[in-house]
Amino acid sequence: MNWIRKYGVECAFGLVLGLWLGLRLTGFNGLYGQDSHTYFHYALAIRNYLKGGSHPGAFFWPVMYPLIGALASWFTVHTAAVMQMVSMMAFAVVITLVVQLIPKIHKTTGPPVQLYVILTLLFAPYFMRASLFVMSDMTATAFFMLALDRRIRFYTSGRSLDIWLAGAFAMAAVCTRLPVAVLLAPLLLMQVGTGATEWKVKHVAGVILAAVLVALPQWWFNRSGPVVQSHELLQEWSPFNLFKNTFDATGRMQYTVPNGMYMLSVFGHAGYLMIGVPLLPFLRKKDFSKRPANWLWFSVILYVVFLGGIPFQNQRFFVLAFPVVVLLFYPAFTRAWNWFSQMAGLRVFGCVVLLLLQFALFAYSFSSFVRYCREEKQAATEVIRLVPPGHTLYVFGMQPALTTYGVKNPMTDIWQDDIGIVQPGDFLLLNGDVFSSQWAGQNPMRHWQEIKDQFELDHVNASLAEGWILYEIR
Repeated sequence: MNWIRKYGVECAFGLVLGLWLGLRLTGFNGLYGQDSHTYFHYALAIRNYLKGGSHPGAFFWPVMYPLIGALASWFTVHTAAVMQMVSMMAFAVVITLVVQLIPKIHKTTGPPVQLYVILTLLFAPYFMRASLFVMSDMTATAFFMLALDRRIRFYTSGRSLDIWLAGAFAMAAVCTRLPVAVLLAPLLLMQVGTGATEWKVKHVAGVILAAVLVALPQWWFNRSGPVVQSHELLQEWSPFNLFKNTFDATGRMQYTVPNGMYMLSVFGHAGYLMIGVPLLPFLRKKDFSKRPANWLWFSVILYVVFLGGIPFQNQRFFVLAFPVVVLLFYPAFTRAWNWFSQMAGLRVFGCVVLLLLQFALFAYSFSSFVRYCREEKQAATEVIRLVPPGHTLYVFGMQPALTTYGVKNPMTDIWQDDIGIVQPGDFLLLNGDVFSSQWAGQNPMRHWQEIKDQFELDHVNASLAEGWILYEIR
């Protein structure tokens, strides 16, 4: 397997790039759902501001990702494509750093590191999927891994530049996605060894200065309001959520398993470490006690417990921590690989089966995002065709996407407490079948019921995805 050692990751990157090109040909542009389109819109607003336009105003999420998107797309109108490429480049950075960090952390010889990374990280269905979205997750993960890399370099070099860069990258990660702060805190505070790696005044001062400089854009764009917005899910964090599987924070949501089991997904969910459970018997006590692996374990465990306390489940949240889990499972993979040393054919067969299963799960899970992207475009096309200019459109969950694809009508999201005065001649776009149970008794369904009680709703003959209906209010 020498070719894997030399060229494995490069060939795998070629396959991923080919996948991206194929998806572009199918019409998938990396945009799906409210969050993705909102990042895209804010990137456009930043670019317009930097070219002399008005200030874009405060942003609900950290601004680093849309800022990078605005700068990277400076000379093109294809901002969404550029932001999708930013995610893919961040993916490449993460893969490269994991390949480099494994020998530094474990200082052990074993199966080719590149083969291990290909099998566990590069083609992990949910992780690879995250590299194709216009979302902040992969960019935040890249900044986090850059901070980790520089922190580990500081162990041995004692160079001030390494810890200063670690501080800069750490703040960049936080200014891209806030929850990464939970992962970072133990790693920046840890003390390893003595002498050159001890914290000194110049190290602390440099880290603070670097972090402040990197955080300036976050302050600048949000100076009209809170520098950091507090998400309602964080406000409802509780350790008791570990034992629950039903929550009301984002509508009525009932999950298959309680949060205490869900938070372990990063260690063994098929979308992440597909071979995680089979590798558990090959973990040893020293894998948890040696530095810096012990701090990495602490960081990951702290993060997954943090996720377990949030009254919501989303596999996307594990993207940030997954590369660290891959780093930590390498010794177990080495022992398993050596255990099958007399069965080379079985090892090859196992690798092929694992890759095929990952590709199959990726295709299955990604198809829903491609379908939803098409539904958004289809809905925008029908609204433009059927809703007269100037007429208000009431909508739930689709407003950012409709704006992206050219709908100019005034729009009101019925998720709001106050939707204003509804007039005959306005329109309503809704998927009542999907939303009725999740949002029963809350704003979207309450406003919908009020509109039905006060007006007649005519079903407009529109070509929309199943469940979506365009109504004219009379």
